[in-house]
Amino acid sequence: MNKKREEQRILDSFGVYDVPDDYKALIKKSINSKEWDWFQDCDGCSLTWNYWPTNFSPPCLVHDYFWRTGRGGYWSDRIFLKLMEIYSIPRWQRTFRFALVRVGWFLYFKRKHKKNDNIRKFDKLTKTIINKWKI
Repeated sequence: MNKKREEQRILDSFGVYDVPDDYKALIKKSINSKEWDWFQDCDGCSLTWNYWPTNFSPPCLVHDYFWRTGRGGYWSDRIFLKLMEIYSIPRWQRTFRFALVRVGWFLYFKRKHKKNDNIRKFDKLTKTIINKWKI
């Protein structure tokens, strides 16, 4: 597996799935962030099957980015749900995965992040995406 090749596969997916600009920017931010090494730290869609040829499906990549950098929780899970819709994951799979991450958040990860003081605020780009739902 090659990091540049995987990054190109992700960027090429934008045209295939007609990814909106703000989500393109969020995916690129996840790849280019200095807060983590996406190629090392992204484990894909944990506990579920992965439809992408590698672990780096864009919805799972962004979700892992949020959770590993202290931005996990309801809004990161909602963005995950929306990205799965954009990437044409069937509704039942989206619902199942969303339910799993919500349960995982409440049963374990919320306390783990708080205990490790791994809680950070969303950036302006992410807040813009979230605010579209709040209108």
